[in-house]
Amino acid sequence: SSGINAEYGDEREKAGLDDQIAITRVEQLHPFPHQLLKEELARYGPNTEVCWAQEEHKNAGAWTFVKPRIQNHLGDRKISYVGRSPAASAATGNKKLHKSEYASMIKDFLKL
Repeated sequence: SSGINAEYGDEREKAGLDDQIAITRVEQLHPFPHQLLKEELARYGPNTEVCWAQEEHKNAGAWTFVKPRIQNHLGDRKISYVGRSPAASAATGNKKLHKSEYASMIKDFLKL
């Protein structure tokens, strides 16, 4: 979402990693923008790590849809995931747990 995209961007800037972590948004999932993705990936070297980041739980967001489509463009490289762990419910129901999950997502994102 645009909200998490902005938050990742802010955290990347605070950590001084603007020149090490690029953020690209996929605005449209269907039809999947294969050509645009191909062009975007071409901007980076063949050893560049590619990661899908989302705010939703792993089993609730676009991850399972986009993973094989992005992987198709990566050849032998693997795509990784940053986001919440799979869960039966979209909300934790606990503010402390929600903040902990968010902090963990940001930490994982900045380790890229």
